[in-house]
Amino acid sequence: MSTLSALPRFALARLLFLLLLLPAACDRGTPPLSSPSSAFPSALPAASPVPTTTPYPTATPTPPFPPLPSLLTGTVTLSPENTDRYQLEPGALPHPHGLAIVAGTAYLIDAGELVAIPLQREAEAARFYPGEGRVGEFQIGELIALTTDGNRLFLLDKRGDVYGYDPASGQWSLERPIDQRRVSPNPVFPALAAFDGRIYLLDTGYRQIWRHPYGDGVRESYLPEEGVPDLARGIGLGVDGDVYVLLREGQDGPAGLLRFLGASAAPDPAFAATLERPTFLYLAPNGGDVILVIDRDGHRLQALERSSARPLAVLAFADESVEMRGAFLWEGRLYLSTPGALYVYPGYGETYSIRGAEGPLPEERPDDLRRLSALGPFIPPIAGLKYLPERDSLLPGSPRVYRFGIHQGLDLYGGTAGVEIPYGTPVLAVAAGRVIRADHGYQEMTLDEWEALVAECVRLHRTPPEILDRLRGRQVWIDHGDGLVTRYVHLAGIPDEVISGTLVQQGQVIGYAGNSGTSEGAEGSQRGTHLHFEVVVDGSYLGKWLSLWEVRRLLERLFFPTGSP
Repeated sequence: MSTLSALPRFALARLLFLLLLLPAACDRGTPPLSSPSSAFPSALPAASPVPTTTPYPTATPTPPFPPLPSLLTGTVTLSPENTDRYQLEPGALPHPHGLAIVAGTAYLIDAGELVAIPLQREAEAARFYPGEGRVGEFQIGELIALTTDGNRLFLLDKRGDVYGYDPASGQWSLERPIDQRRVSPNPVFPALAAFDGRIYLLDTGYRQIWRHPYGDGVRESYLPEEGVPDLARGIGLGVDGDVYVLLREGQDGPAGLLRFLGASAAPDPAFAATLERPTFLYLAPNGGDVILVIDRDGHRLQALERSSARPLAVLAFADESVEMRGAFLWEGRLYLSTPGALYVYPGYGETYSIRGAEGPLPEERPDDLRRLSALGPFIPPIAGLKYLPERDSLLPGSPRVYRFGIHQGLDLYGGTAGVEIPYGTPVLAVAAGRVIRADHGYQEMTLDEWEALVAECVRLHRTPPEILDRLRGRQVWIDHGDGLVTRYVHLAGIPDEVISGTLVQQGQVIGYAGNSGTSEGAEGSQRGTHLHFEVVVDGSYLGKWLSLWEVRRLLERLFFPTGSP
């Protein structure tokens, strides 16, 4: 059910007119990005092209819906009566990321793979991934976000590499490989957007937005070189000439939405939105007067006026268990991705069965939130820890550009979590368990050995598991049962009584913070002291196939179930 806001008549008429232009603008798309360099061949026929499909097939004629603008006002309760649903088979899409629609097919990311869902009755979905997970010489490192220019898809992995996929030809390409011009601090890329022939990348590490390609009077950095501090909390990005950044809540400020104006990149001080635990931002790049933001952990969608962020509509499912994971406007309707289904508003109350796209088995899903929600609570591994570090680069799932890898733990440096951590700080067992590894005999590498390992990672453009283990330095692993293991890494030392096979209690000292396995440790200094703490669930690091904002909220619940002390 929806109700019209009490807008002045001329304002409502203008809003209706602008939003009616949106579907046509979305169909036009933008020019495709420049072809990838010949050094990175795109001729990898990993999948057949997806045929163009016709949405909303119905057996009998139905009256047309009212214009979408009149339905995106006031309060809207989404129900089986006013939506259509594309229902996938059980287990086919339990944890989707994002949503993009090209030529009648919806695309999402699930379990690090691209999933295609034709928008037609009794269709068959498919998972697309290049052979052996490679595009040219590059191995994809966990796809996590996607966008479209209207013709092609652009996909971001956790290392920071950007890949292209052309639905018409089924070809993959490497659009922008991450390089090592910026390694300290680590760049972190939670979101991307495509506009006017360029890819835009949100980088929370450098608090910047990068453009690709650049040159001919266009800088790589969109914002001033020093960046914008609030972008350290960025989780979403949209571009239509102006640039919009969705912010999570944090120690340094509340959740919100920023707008930067055109070529000047000047912040719009009058642009502000009231959001709660946001997760997703969408705007059509070619027109319309609406921004869509999903917040309240996926249980509310706000339609905001693009020019002012003024609220236009609030949408939520009558079934409060439905979590919205992505949104997209296409051909005059609103599409919403959820675990296991796509919903369309407005709809006829129909359900379309979608076969295929089976992913990993439930027991093979490290992103199973029901499983992860049952963990803990833990005590922090460092006494006095007050909150999680604000820097996304310290979380599991962030890039490690110096070795072209993906970080698998939480880094705790002095001053980043409300407590100092000098060399030798006691490290505590977060829960009771049995020690299964304790590296008492660890010998530090020489700097030449360390550099040789990193050089091999650079050559491969990834970090092999055996090299990653050596770069962790001195370690203690504790098995807590039921597939849960915690790892304590870069230790300076280990108490004599902590040996493999012994039981330890929650809060017991099991090591001392250091820098073993790092370049500083190889140099023999105490610089760079920190604890690298990993949670491993059923053999996978906590954070695999999850976005950084999801990892942050999981860790906050594990360590601070009642809020920060």
